[in-house]
Amino acid sequence: MGLTAEHFGLGKHIDDIKSEDAIYQAVKWDYVQSLPLGLAAMFTKISFFIFLNRVFMTTQTRWTWRWILHFANVVNIIANIISATTVLAQCKPVQKLWNPMIPGTCWAPKTQSGMGIFQGGKSSTQSLCSSLD
Repeated sequence: MGLTAEHFGLGKHIDDIKSEDAIYQAVKWDYVQSLPLGLAAMFTKISFFIFLNRVFMTTQTRWTWRWILHFANVVNIIANIISATTVLAQCKPVQKLWNPMIPGTCWAPKTQSGMGIFQGGKSSTQSLCSSLD
């Protein structure tokens, strides 16, 4: 999907893209790839939690730490599913994300920026928690 978006001009300056349709296609494939990329990040983090559980959680480990690790994993799963799905839920119909000429509605810019801040904050918090382990 990323290669398809790149083929249509993703990463190039907008003046260097040959047609308006190519711009829409590049943006479309960039949005479409966000769902599997978000879920792939989630499964990577799940595997990291499993690794931490197997390496550091022994029979002598207190149950508190074991449940904290499981709680962090559940929060990771919920936050990543929300993040991955909200990207495509911003506009009705979905095609309006990459083609502003299509009639429909999108979330207000404040709502979109708030979701971006939440997603960035979630990622930063998870990275900080992972580095503390």
